Amino acid sequence: VLEILTLCGALALWMLARDPGPAAASIIILATACAMGLQSAVMLHLNASSTTYVTGVLAAFARDVATPRRPPSSPPRPAGKEGFVWLVYFAGAVG
Repeated sequence: VLEILTLCGALALWMLARDPGPAAASIIILATACAMGLQSAVMLHLNASSTTYVTGVLAAFARDVATPRRPPSSPPRPAGKEGFVWLVYFAGAVG
């Protein structure tokens, strides 16, 4: 509940500021960072999967999909692995 309130507060500040200056932007960044920290702390307390790992898998998948062409000398990055992991996450959420 505290995480969602923090994120809603950051969203409200963002919408009210329209073009936030450095001070407002810093507060918004701080609020969202605190919300992510709360989420990580709860997941650690529950001995559940790290949410930063899940986010990292999504970021790696997006990177691999966005940059399909690489120089021939670079090793291939298997975008299918991260895509499969997210397919499993989705199936678990739906099922």
